[in-house]
Amino acid sequence: MTLYGTPEAAIKTGPTYGSKVKIDLGTKMGQSWNNVSYRIPQVNEYFTLNDGWTIDYVSVAGNSSGKRQPGTSFLLGMSGGSMVYYFKKTAPSTVTYTLSYDASSGYNAPTAQIGKSATGSYKFTISTQRPMRDGYVFKGWSTSSDANRVDYEPDDTIIMDGSKTLYAVWERTPVTANYTVKWIDENSKPIKADETRSGNIGKTVSANDHDKRVLDYTYERSKSIESAVLKNGGTVLILCFTKNKPNLNIMKTQIRRPLK
Repeated sequence: MTLYGTPEAAIKTGPTYGSKVKIDLGTKMGQSWNNVSYRIPQVNEYFTLNDGWTIDYVSVAGNSSGKRQPGTSFLLGMSGGSMVYYFKKTAPSTVTYTLSYDASSGYNAPTAQIGKSATGSYKFTISTQRPMRDGYVFKGWSTSSDANRVDYEPDDTIIMDGSKTLYAVWERTPVTANYTVKWIDENSKPIKADETRSGNIGKTVSANDHDKRVLDYTYERSKSIESAVLKNGGTVLILCFTKNKPNLNIMKTQIRRPLK
C-alpha cells in the first residue's frame, strides 16, 4: 500500500483544496487487497492541525465507501481506494471575564462586572459608582493590592485578557483644628493680643515673618516656639521679644533749646 501526496505540507499552510486533504491508496503488485480492512489513521499520525481547525470527517472510497472518523476501518478493494480528510474551523471558545472591585478597607464598592467574549479579550467600562470610607477621599482605582497609585478613574475603559480586581485608592481627609499665637516680652507679659488661627491636624504650623516684627521690640528666636505640629486642641506658638532701649543721644538732641 502506498500513500500518495504530502499532507504534511498542507498542514503547515492550512488545509488545502479549500478544506480537505486527499490521500490516495494504491495497490501493491502481486498481492490482493480485496476486502482488506484498512484503519483510517488519526490526524496526528500524519500532521498537526493549525490552530482553529479540527477534523470534520473522512470520506473513503473502497469496497465500503462512506463517511468515517479517524481510527475506524473500511474495506479496501482490489483497485485501491482513497481517503479525503475534511476539516472545519473550530468554533471559538467563549471565555467569561470578571472585573471585580475591592474597596480596600472602605465600603460601597461596585458590583462585579461580567462579560463574555470569544476574541481573547474583553473591554469593560469602569463603574462610576464610588466606594466610601470614613475620613478618606476616594482617588481612583489601582491594579495593585497595595492601592498606592491610581491606574484608572471611574468611567475609564479597561481591556482584559483575564479576570481582574481593581483596588480603591484613598487619601486621608484633612482634619482642621485651631491654634493660638502669643506675643510676649522678656517678662512673659503680652505685648499684643493673642490670635487664633486654624490648620490641618498633623501638619506643621509656623509663625510668618510679619509675626516676628513688633514696633520697639526685638524678636528672640532662641526663646520662641515659632512652629509646631498641629494637634487637636492646645497647640500654642509663643513669640518672645525684648523691649528696645531708648537711644539717649537722640533724646538729648530732642530736648535742646536754641539760645535767645
